Amino acid sequence: NAVMRRCEIIGNELADASTTYGGGGGRLRDNAILEDSEIRANYSAGQGGGVHLSDNSIMRRCLVMANQAAGSTYGGGGIYVYLGNPTLENCRIVHNTNAPGYAGGVSVRWTSSNPTAPAIRNCLIAFNIGTNAGGVYLYDAPGEIVNCTIVSNKATATYVSGGVFFSGSTAAVHNSIIYQNLGHASYPQWNNYRVLGANVPAISHSCAVPAADAYGAGNTTNDPLFISSDPGNYNFRLPAVSPCVNAGSNQLWMADALDLDGKARLDRFSGLVDMGCYEYVAPGTMLSIK
Repeated sequence: NAVMRRCEIIGNELADASTTYGGGGGRLRDNAILEDSEIRANYSAGQGGGVHLSDNSIMRRCLVMANQAAGSTYGGGGIYVYLGNPTLENCRIVHNTNAPGYAGGVSVRWTSSNPTAPAIRNCLIAFNIGTNAGGVYLYDAPGEIVNCTIVSNKATATYVSGGVFFSGSTAAVHNSIIYQNLGHASYPQWNNYRVLGANVPAISHSCAVPAADAYGAGNTTNDPLFISSDPGNYNFRLPAVSPCVNAGSNQLWMADALDLDGKARLDRFSGLVDMGCYEYVAPGTMLSIK
């Protein structure tokens, strides 16, 4: 039940690749909470370049950036998730790498003896590079990815996905944007996501290419029209004309929740949630009456 707030965890190294759990910057377990902190430029010779997250622990409003993992199994350049039901909320997971292992951003492992079902909400996962998945790798994992923006990630192996790789996973993805990711040039159909195995995920009210209609309702392939997706000046917020505005599906937890900018997850005008980690709020007009 430890709590850490407003911390900087920078430039640490886990040199032992044989350790089971990893975590170059550290390991959160047993209901630990890490909030409003920066985890940057850490290294693990095994899994979890930035953090290993497990056992019902929570990360909120954290920046996980420029971490690296070198483990060849399961990986997780930014975050490695294994054991329990941890939660990632309102985090930016960007510019992390994993080679020659699995995901550059977030890697989730599930086994029958160690079930893992994370909740990942209101997170930006962008500009990560991994071998089997640039953004998120889900190995047989259930759990839920809700209102996340997973964009501009890259995978380097052949039969993989730049965005999200569902390897036998039954994870549920709702209200999310999985777009503009890059996999192997020979398989552009897997740039944004790939579903492998008999178990399949549930994908609903999300924006992704190719169409995810086989996995759920309310999906779209239309361009989300980000304000800017240029790597040097990116802004993955949505303009008023985006097809992702008011196109999500409301859930009970959203009533008093905030988006990645700290704005109300349900805006007062429509009462409808957007896709992605940023909520579009129409600008107001000031009236002066004399």
